[in-house]
Amino acid sequence: MIFAHADYGEYHMDVVKRIRWALVSIVVLLVLAALVGGYQLFQVKASQRLSGEHYLPALVQSQQLQSGLARFHSISGQLTALTTADEVIEAKNALDEVVLELERISVDTARTSISMDEHVRLADGLENLQKFADQMLPLRLTGIELTSSMARHRIDLTNVREAIRDTAEPELLDVLSMLERAVTRAAMSRPVMRSDWTDPVSSLVNRQLDLSEFLLRISALVDVAEQVSMQRDANAISGLRSQLHFELRGITQLLASFSDGPIRRQLAAKLTELNSLVFGKAGVASELAAYSEQQTAFEDAYAAQIDVSSDLSTMIDALVVRTRADNAQSLANVQTALKRVTIITLFSLIAALGLIAAINFFIVEKQINRRMTALTSAVLDIADGNIEQRVGITGRDELGRMARSLDVFKSNARELKRSNNEMEQFAYAASHDMRSPLRAIENLAQWTIEDGGESLPDVCKDHLNKLMDRAKRLSALQNDLLDYSRAGSGDHNLGDFNLAAQIAELTEMLDAEHRFAVVVEGDSVSGATYLTPLRQVLMNLISNAIKHHDLEQGRIAISAERKGERWMFTVHDDGPGIAPEYHEKIFGLFQTLQSRDTVEGSGLGLSLVSRLVSRYEGVISVDSNPAVARGTVFRFDWPVFS
Repeated sequence: MIFAHADYGEYHMDVVKRIRWALVSIVVLLVLAALVGGYQLFQVKASQRLSGEHYLPALVQSQQLQSGLARFHSISGQLTALTTADEVIEAKNALDEVVLELERISVDTARTSISMDEHVRLADGLENLQKFADQMLPLRLTGIELTSSMARHRIDLTNVREAIRDTAEPELLDVLSMLERAVTRAAMSRPVMRSDWTDPVSSLVNRQLDLSEFLLRISALVDVAEQVSMQRDANAISGLRSQLHFELRGITQLLASFSDGPIRRQLAAKLTELNSLVFGKAGVASELAAYSEQQTAFEDAYAAQIDVSSDLSTMIDALVVRTRADNAQSLANVQTALKRVTIITLFSLIAALGLIAAINFFIVEKQINRRMTALTSAVLDIADGNIEQRVGITGRDELGRMARSLDVFKSNARELKRSNNEMEQFAYAASHDMRSPLRAIENLAQWTIEDGGESLPDVCKDHLNKLMDRAKRLSALQNDLLDYSRAGSGDHNLGDFNLAAQIAELTEMLDAEHRFAVVVEGDSVSGATYLTPLRQVLMNLISNAIKHHDLEQGRIAISAERKGERWMFTVHDDGPGIAPEYHEKIFGLFQTLQSRDTVEGSGLGLSLVSRLVSRYEGVISVDSNPAVARGTVFRFDWPVFS
C-alpha cells in the first residue's frame, strides 16, 4: 500500500514543471524589462551608492551612538537604587560593555562622516565616561557596605536593649513584689500615709522608679539611634545625635545613683556596649558620617558624568542633523532618476500581471486549484466517517496519485474499524469470562464462612472476608476499565437533556436512602446534546462526592449556565475537600486519595470524567482547599445545540 519512490518522483515532476515554466516566463519578462531600463538604473545606483556608502552608515552610526549614550545614562542612573554588590558589579560590567561599543562605533564613524577633531573630542568624552564609571563603582560598593553595616547595628542595638530589659526586668519584679508585701503588712494595722513610710519602703519605691525610668530611657535611646541610622538628612542627623548625647548622659547619671551590686555592673557593661555601638569608632554615628561623604562623592561623579554625556549628545545631534541634510539631497537626485524608469517599470508590470493572470487561470486554477478543492472535500468527507466517498479525481500527476492513495486509506480505515469492533467484542467476551470466576471465588468464600460457622477461626473469617472484598473490587475495576476504554467511542446521537429531571433520576439511583440533599441551583437548563456521556459525567461526579464524604449526611449542588454553544456545569459538595497538591493527581488512572479498604473505588471515576469532557472539547477543573473551607467544586463545559 506504499507507493514506490521512483513512481512518486515521476508523478511529482508534472505539477512542479507547470509551475516552474510559469515562473520562468515571468522571470524572462522581468529580465527583459530590466535590460531595457538598465541604463537609467545605472544612474540611480550611482546616486544610491553615495548615500549607501557614506550618508546612511553615518546616520546609523550616529543613532547608535545616541542609543548607546542613552543606555549608559540609564544604567548609571540605576546604580543608586541597587542594593547588593553583585548587582553593582553587573551594572558596572554593563557600563564597560556600552563604552566599548561606543568606542567601536566612534572608530567606524571617523571613517565615514566626522573630522579628526570631532573624533578626538568623541574619544575624550568616552574616556571621561569610563573614568567616572570607574569612580562610581567603589563609591557605590562602599555605600552598600555601610548601609548593610548600619542595618546590622540596628539589630545589635535591639539585641542590647533586649539584653538590658532581660537583666533589669527580673530585678524590677522583685522590687515590686517586696514593695507590695511591705505595704500590705502596714495596711493590715492601719491606713498607710506617705508620711508614715519607713526607710525600707521608701528605698524600694525609689529603686522601682529608677529601674522603670532606666528601662524607658534605654528604649528611647535605642529608638533615637535607629532613627539616626536610617536618616539621610544632615540637619536631622545633627539634631538626633545631640539628642543621643543627652539621653546617654541622663542614663549614665541615673545608673550612677544605683546601689553597687551585680545588677548595676551588668547594666553598666551593657550601657558601655550600647555607647560603643552608637558613638564607637565603627558605630552608627561614624558610619553615617562616612556614608554621607561617600554619597556626596558619588553624586559629584554622577553629575560630572551627566555633563560629559550632555556634551557628547549635543555633538552627536549636530552630526545627525548634518548627515540627514546631505542624505536628503542625495535622495532627491535618486528620485529624479527614478522618474525616468517609472514608465518602463509600469509597462513591465502590466505585461507581467497579464501573464500571471493567464498562468493563474490555465495552470493554477484549472489544473491545480479545482482538483485540489475536490480532493480536499473528499478527504474531509472521509474524515467525517464517510469512508465510501468516491474521490472522482483522475490524472497522471501527483494529485491523481494522491486521489488513488485515498482508496488505500479507505481500505485501511475499513480494516481499522473492523479491528476496533473485534477488540470491543473481545473486551466484552473477556469481561464476561472473568466475571464468572470472580463470582465463583466470592461464592466459595461466602460458603466457607457459612459452612465453618463458629468453628472457623476469626483470622480465617477475616481473610475470607478480605478475599470477597478483593473479588468485588476486581469485578468493579474490570467494569470501570471497560467503561474507560469505551469512553467517547459510542454513538454521537443527540438527545434532549433536562438538568432537573436528570439529577432527580441520578439521585434516586445513587442515593436511594436519601442521605444526601442533591439539589439543582438556579434555573434548570434544557436542550439537545450528547445525552449518554453527559449523564455518565454527572453520575460519576455525584457518586464521587457521596463516596468520599466524611459525614453520614451532606449536600451536593449542581448548576448550569449556557454560554454560547457550551453549557458551563458546576458540581459543589460540602465534603472534606481536596488539598491543592492533589488537584492534578485525582484525574490520573487508578488514583485515589484514600485507601481502597476505607473507600471502595477503582480510581477510574474522575479519569473517565476527564476523558469524556476532553472528548467533547471541554475542560474540567477542581477548586478546593481544606485549609480554608470545606467542600469541593468541579467545573466543566459541555456542547449544546440549538
